[in-house]
Amino acid sequence: MFYNACYGQLIFKTMEDKFEKLGQLIDLIDSLAHGLNIPMSAEFHIQQLKTILPEKVKELKGSFVEITGENPWD
Repeated sequence: MFYNACYGQLIFKTMEDKFEKLGQLIDLIDSLAHGLNIPMSAEFHIQQLKTILPEKVKELKGSFVEITGENPWD
């Protein structure tokens, strides 16, 4: 269980849910990496990565904290 400060609500998650979320994030980042092979301009790829990666890093850190209960980034 954790408190979602943005929405002011308690959220209950099982460990399985937490691992599922982590797996989805890993799959998304893997897809981004494979997408770099699509023949498009480097500028396009860079812009997409600049847009997507910061949020996904934030989500990965959140998943780590949910699973371990530790936040080494504080």
